[in-house]
Amino acid sequence: MSTTRNYAATETYEQIHKFHSELHNEPLCVRPLSGLAGFARKAVPLVLLAAVIILTIAQPSHSQVADVSTLSYQTFNQLASVYRSGGTAPGLVSRLNVALGLIENARIKRAQGDTANAVRLEDQARSIIEQLSPETIAAQQQAVHDSTLRAQVAYGEAALVVALLTFCFYAGLRLWRWYEKERLYEMRILAEKTEN
Repeated sequence: MSTTRNYAATETYEQIHKFHSELHNEPLCVRPLSGLAGFARKAVPLVLLAAVIILTIAQPSHSQVADVSTLSYQTFNQLASVYRSGGTAPGLVSRLNVALGLIENARIKRAQGDTANAVRLEDQARSIIEQLSPETIAAQQQAVHDSTLRAQVAYGEAALVVALLTFCFYAGLRLWRWYEKERLYEMRILAEKTEN
C-alpha cells in the first residue's frame, strides 16, 4: 500500500512539475517530501491534536471559575429575594461579599499565571458559597413567612378598624336618635304646659 501511495505522490509531483515547466518555461525546484520532511508532515497534525487535548484537559479550571460565578449569582438572587420579601440578612450579604472578593482575587491570580493560588482562592469561595446556600434558603423562607404574617396582621388590623368605625357610626346614630326623641318629648311637655 505504501508503494502505491509513493507512486501516486511521484506521479502527482511529475504532473505538477510538467505543468509548471510548460507554463513558465523553467523547471520546478521542488522535490517530493521524503524522509524527515515526510515525517514532519505527518507529525504536525499529531502535535496539533495533542495540543488540543492538553488544552481541553486544562480547561476545567476555567469551568470552575464559571461554576463558582454561577453559584455566587444564584446565592445573590436568593439574597435579593430575601430583601424583596421585606427581610434582611446583612451577615449573609457580608459573607457573600467576602466570597465575591475571593473570586475576583482568583481571576487576578489566574491572569498573572498563578493557577495554584487561583484554585485555592476559588475553593475557599466555593466553600463559603456552599455554606451560604442553605442559610440563604432558610432566610428566604423566613422572609416569606414574615411577609405573609405582616400581611395577615395588616388585614386583621384593617378589619378591626372597619368594625370599630362601623360600631362608632352605629352608636353615634343611636345616640342621635335618642337625643332627638328626648328633645321631641321635652317639646311635647313644654307644649302641654303652655296649653294648660
